[in-house]
Amino acid sequence: MTEEKNKTENLPKGWKRVKLGEVLREPKKAAIKKNEYNKFELLTVKLHLKGVAKTGKFPKWTPKGRPYFIRFENEFLLGRQNFHNGGFGIVDKSTNGLIASNAISSFVSTNKSNIKFIFYNLARRFLHKEFDFLMEGTGQQEISVKKFLNLLINLPPLPEQQKIAEILETVDNTIEKTEKIIEKYKRIKQGLMQDLLTKGIDENGKIRNEKTHKFKNSPLGKIPEEWEVVKLVEIVKNFQYGISDTLLKKGKYKIIKMDDIQGWYVKIKNEQYVNIPLSTFKKYKLNRGDILINRTNSMQFVGRPSYFDLKGDYVFASYLIRLFTNSKKVDNLFLTILISFYHEKLKNLATPAVQQANINANSLKAFQIPLPPLPEQKRIASVLSQIDETIEKETAYKEKLQHLKKGLMEDLLTGKVRVKI
Repeated sequence: MTEEKNKTENLPKGWKRVKLGEVLREPKKAAIKKNEYNKFELLTVKLHLKGVAKTGKFPKWTPKGRPYFIRFENEFLLGRQNFHNGGFGIVDKSTNGLIASNAISSFVSTNKSNIKFIFYNLARRFLHKEFDFLMEGTGQQEISVKKFLNLLINLPPLPEQQKIAEILETVDNTIEKTEKIIEKYKRIKQGLMQDLLTKGIDENGKIRNEKTHKFKNSPLGKIPEEWEVVKLVEIVKNFQYGISDTLLKKGKYKIIKMDDIQGWYVKIKNEQYVNIPLSTFKKYKLNRGDILINRTNSMQFVGRPSYFDLKGDYVFASYLIRLFTNSKKVDNLFLTILISFYHEKLKNLATPAVQQANINANSLKAFQIPLPPLPEQKRIASVLSQIDETIEKETAYKEKLQHLKKGLMEDLLTGKVRVKI
C-alpha cells in the first residue's frame, strides 16, 4: 500500500492513477448468427504492436465453435493469449465492421479517457516488458479480462491525453507512409533486377526485349546475343578463406563477420576486433570493392554476397570467402548483385550441417552465371545501386522516426515533458 501511495504521490500535477476498468468498458453485443458467417471478413490482432488487420478469411460456422462479434472503429482489441507479445490494437476505418471471435476481447473508452492514449500507454509498458508476469493458466496462457481491467494506469486530464495521442499518431502515420514508400521501391527494385539481370540494358539505356533485340539459347535459358555464360572460376582468379582468430571488443584490426553480410553492401552489426601480426593483416586486409561470400551460415544466408566499401583497416573471418576477380572481365558491384539474384540457386549447392550449411570454394568455382560485356555490367550496377541507395535512405529515415517515437513515448507518457493544451 505504501508503494502504491508513493507512486500516486510521484505523479505529475493533474494526473491520476486509476484502474483500466475505470476508463474502459466491454460493449454489450450479440454474436453474429449462423447464416451471417459468410458475410463478414475475419480480422486479426497482430503481435508486437503491429495493430489490427484484415485476414481475407471468412470463418465457417460449427456447432461447438466460438461465437464471433462485429468490431467497430475505435474499439480497443485485446488478444488475451498474446497480450504479453504486444497482441493488442485499435480498430480503424479499414477494419471497421469486421469480426473476431471471443478469444479477442473488445473495449471502448469512457468519457474520461482517449482510447489511443490508452493504447500508447500500454504499448510503452509492453516495450518495457511489464506484462509477462500477468499471463496465467497451464498450457496456453492468457490474461483474464478481470486482471486486464485491474491494471493501473497513470492518466492525465482528457485534453492532455488527446494531445499526446495526436502527437504520437502523427509520428506513426509518418512511419507508415515511409514504410509504404520503402515497399514501393523494393517492388521496383525486384522488377528491375528481373529485367536487367536477364535481358540487360543497351547502350541507349533501354531494357532489351526479344522484339527489338536478338537473344540466344544458353544453358541458363535465353540471354541477349551479346552475353555469355561463364563459370565463376573463369572470372575469379582466387577464392580466399578468411582468418580464424579470437574476436575481441577492442583490438588492432576490425573484422568482418558472417552477420555483417546480409545485403548488397557490407554493414557492421556489432563491431569486433582481432589482434594479429602485421604479416597476417596484410594477407587478409580488405580493399574497397572486394566481394565477400558467406560460406557458413543458416540455409537462409549461406551463399549471400556483399560488396565491401568501408574505410579503415579490416580483415575477414574464416566463414567468409573473398573473391579476387579479373577486373578486365567483371565489375565487382555487378557480380555482387548478380550472385545475390541467383542466391536461391546457389544455396542449393550448400551442404547442410547441424543448424548451419556450408558452401566450399570448389562449388563456387563451378557455379554458372550470365555475363554481359563490362560496360553493360557497369550500367546495370549503376541503375540498381541508385534504387538500393534510395531504399537505404528511406530505411534510415524510418529508423530515425522510430527512435523519435520511442523518446516521445518516454517523455510524454510519463509526464516528464508536458504538452501545451
